[in-house]
Amino acid sequence: MFSYVRNCTFLCILLFPKFSASSKYSKLYDKLLTKSLSTREVDNLKELLNFVQRSSEFHPLTLSIVRPEFRSDFLDFFLRYTTENSIESYIVRARDLSVTLASINNVRFTWILIIRDWASLNIFIYRQRNLWRSSNRYLIIFTNEGVKLPWRDALEKLWRKYNVYRALVFLSDEHFRCLLNYMPFEVFKYGFGSVRKLCLKENSTEESGQNSLENEESEVLHLDRHTKLFEDFRNLNNYPLNVMVFESLLMNVSYTDENQLILTKPDASVLFTLEKTMGAKFRVKAMNKIKFREDPFNYSLRSIENGTVDMVITGFFIKLYSDSKMFQFTCAMYEDKLCFLAPDSGLLSKAYMPFLPFKKSLWMLLMAYDVVVTLLWYLVKYIDESLQGGSSKSTDEPIYRGEIPRCVTSFVIFFEKLCYPFERGETLSQRALLFGTLFFSLIVNGLYQSCLVSSLSKPFHQPQLNTLEDVLNSGKTVVTKYANLKDIFQDDSEVDSKLYQSIQVISQGRKEDIKYFVAYDDKISLTRYQTMELEDFDYYDEDENPLIHVVNETPMNYRISYVLRFRSPYAERVDFLLLRLSESGLVCFWFENMTHPIRLVKARRKLDKEKTWIKLAMDHYSITFLSLVVGLLGSIGMFVAEVYMARRK
Repeated sequence: MFSYVRNCTFLCILLFPKFSASSKYSKLYDKLLTKSLSTREVDNLKELLNFVQRSSEFHPLTLSIVRPEFRSDFLDFFLRYTTENSIESYIVRARDLSVTLASINNVRFTWILIIRDWASLNIFIYRQRNLWRSSNRYLIIFTNEGVKLPWRDALEKLWRKYNVYRALVFLSDEHFRCLLNYMPFEVFKYGFGSVRKLCLKENSTEESGQNSLENEESEVLHLDRHTKLFEDFRNLNNYPLNVMVFESLLMNVSYTDENQLILTKPDASVLFTLEKTMGAKFRVKAMNKIKFREDPFNYSLRSIENGTVDMVITGFFIKLYSDSKMFQFTCAMYEDKLCFLAPDSGLLSKAYMPFLPFKKSLWMLLMAYDVVVTLLWYLVKYIDESLQGGSSKSTDEPIYRGEIPRCVTSFVIFFEKLCYPFERGETLSQRALLFGTLFFSLIVNGLYQSCLVSSLSKPFHQPQLNTLEDVLNSGKTVVTKYANLKDIFQDDSEVDSKLYQSIQVISQGRKEDIKYFVAYDDKISLTRYQTMELEDFDYYDEDENPLIHVVNETPMNYRISYVLRFRSPYAERVDFLLLRLSESGLVCFWFENMTHPIRLVKARRKLDKEKTWIKLAMDHYSITFLSLVVGLLGSIGMFVAEVYMARRK
């Protein structure tokens, strides 16, 4: 074998050498071909391979030829053909196939298998499990003539066992002028899956016997450029698919009195749309919350890996799941994140209302300001007296008699100035300082009064839990019903590790809703953020105040998608339909239909609560203004009366 080594990053041993045929050995190849293959067989094989090369169903075409253990001149023919047509191709020994497949992941090949009997084919099917992938194509070259083989059973076995449907069988009968393909969704007798025989046009189909099909009722067609070789999954002809759903935010599971399944909410609409557009028959296995005996996410992933379920149409976070790996996500449909639901701390008592407009730090700052301004007042007064030579003394300063210690008297005078407004300034500097302090006091008083007035419509609230550190420091128990939500906090950061240790996974069999523990058991729950957006909860007190508070601080947002079997043949079609649903706006439409009644209920509750509020209207302001005017006139009249009585005395 004359070949050279192709450098490939996914191979660690010499298994896939890329070959090239030199003109120096063309006579040797011609000799081998004419020795084993007739001219007609060579021409037919070339024409079939040319059809494969031109077919869009094989693009991109990268051939991988399995070198058999026996001497086969078919191998030399394929080597020469790929060289003449400049096709990228590789060769691997059959005995090294297991090692080679372990080093290849997401590479799509068109595998060429040269077999001479039924036993060699079974060796590939049962012993080389990693060879068969739904994304690859397979050309099975059967070199033995006049042998009756159950090709439908073999191709159906590949479909049932490995979901392989892109397989063509080249038959040595009739000089390689015909090939077989398998259509898994075509109705055959009482089931699904039919084998079609495709022959070249220039030859008559009269010679095409039934020996290769073993009396299986398969139609014979002509190969042309419009011939569909493989299934395109546009119409599954009511082919049964096992689909699992369970109750979640976007999927509601219920039953009628006749035990008939009813699915509602957006995920259910997606399920029905997929079933209709794919032309499939979904065998739905549904679980409501009453049937939850364990985490439904883990249970559904295990069902996917066991092969009992083809698809799970309930939203999963796109992330790593430590216990399950043999599955794949569809394209993302939604976006969500985690949040903590904590007990609402409630409103503050009205006894604290005078102190609530300002924070503690601001109150301390105002006290410090009062002390500094008082000291500044005495400093300005002392400087003025020093500049005037001490000739002028304040008339209002008490005369020290000596009965009380002078330090006590000074402290009392200072405290009096600290608690009461300044009297009139005797000098210009004192008057300037007095004017500045009065102006600043007006601003602070106006701000204080405006905060008090605003509290009439929006009462002051006690401090809430707003960060992950607050959740940790609260000392409350954190619970969740889903272990996969807890696993998100398996991180190296200190906060995440502490949260992971503090979160408890409660039993799925408990009838109480997770938010019940938050509202009435003083616990904190870990859930999805859309929980509070897509559901209406009746957790309110007698005054219609909420009992649950959302702690909206989580590490990251997550995309949400559905789950398919690993290397599922339906993945491409399902992703295409899901993207079209999103682009057409149907997903948003279903969301609106779901959230509209919830928004109406919340709006009615808000209106009912606002009816109990006293709204300040223009009439209230008018009455207040008239009351102030009457009070002012009364004060003026009382002042005039006191002056009059004083003059008479």
